[in-house]
Amino acid sequence: MIFVMEGYLNATEGYWCGDSGVQESRFEDDEVDKLFKFCQKEFGRCVSKVYIDKGEGKSAHIGWVFQKARKYEDTGQKYISEAWITMHTREPEKKTKYFYKEVK
Repeated sequence: MIFVMEGYLNATEGYWCGDSGVQESRFEDDEVDKLFKFCQKEFGRCVSKVYIDKGEGKSAHIGWVFQKARKYEDTGQKYISEAWITMHTREPEKKTKYFYKEVK
């Protein structure tokens, strides 16, 4: 399975709206092209790719940026919405570190 994270940006106003967290998609590992086409339908035209730095001058393509004109629900005013879609092989590992206060 491909895991994905959707990040949302209001490109007109220039602020980050939030993200979905990493979630399991309905697409198998060999269906990256199907995921891309689904994202085009859902989020609009692809305007860029997302890369990570792997060090030593190397990078890896891990997703895409899509844009779509949308309207605010309350005012009906138009804005440009960006969806940053990144692909993952599994859910992230989470670590909790406690900082205890000693009673004196």
